[in-house]
This record gives sequence, structure tokens and C-alpha cells, in this order.
Amino acid sequence: MSSSEKNQRTHYISHDELAAKALENPAVARAYHLAAPRFAVIQDVINLRHAHGLTQSELANRATTHQSRISKIESGEYDVRLSTLIQLADALDADLEVHLMPRATSALFSPLFVQEVSPSKETVALQPSRTDMATKITLRS
Repeated sequence: MSSSEKNQRTHYISHDELAAKALENPAVARAYHLAAPRFAVIQDVINLRHAHGLTQSELANRATTHQSRISKIESGEYDVRLSTLIQLADALDADLEVHLMPRATSALFSPLFVQEVSPSKETVALQPSRTDMATKITLRS
């Protein structure tokens, strides 16, 4: 082993550091942002199933589906349809809320509104700058 190899040290970074570094890439940050509602729904289904003390099979029976479908939903393998979410919410004695909301201003996206000030500075108007929408889906028990 050479002296330069002996002097090299392995540098480990935490998951949070790695994620923060990856999110500096605008394409990665956008993909992460767009996937967030899906993962939130998955977590809601898992949390509510556990809160009710149900197995995947028991939830499947209540939702008139198969255990394998629940497994695929919870693992993210299956892109769940709205009609399936409605069945799951009912089976979990939960309400399903689906909202399309304007996105908040962030570094990832252009502002939703642009502030325009008149030359006399007497009036201020907010003008739409784009039509992007975000989706929020929540299961509540």
C-alpha cells in the first residue's frame, strides 16, 4: 500500500446530507416534490391500518380487494387510483380529501403571482405568473 493510499480516509455522509446534496439538482428536487403527495398517501394508509390494528389481509377484505394489492399500494409498487383510495378510506373509517392548490413560492418553481407596482406606486396588483397546480391528498380518521 502506497503512502498516499494510507493517508486517504473514507468520508461517510449521513442520509440527510446525501439527500440535501441530491436535492440541489433542480431535476431531482422537482421529481421529489411531485412524488411527495403519493408517498404521503402511502404513509397515511400504513399509519391508519396500524392504528386500527389491521393486517393487510383484513384491510383488503374491508376494502373488497386482495392482500397483494394492499402490499403493492403500501410499497409504492402500485399507483393507486382515486376509486381505490375512496374504498381504502371507507375501510379505514377515514375521510378522503383531495385538493388541487396553487404551489407556494419556492426555489424549485417560479412564483405563482408576480407583484406589479404602478409607476405612481399607489397601487399594487398580483398577477398570475403561471398555472402550475399542486395536488394534496389526505386520509383523515
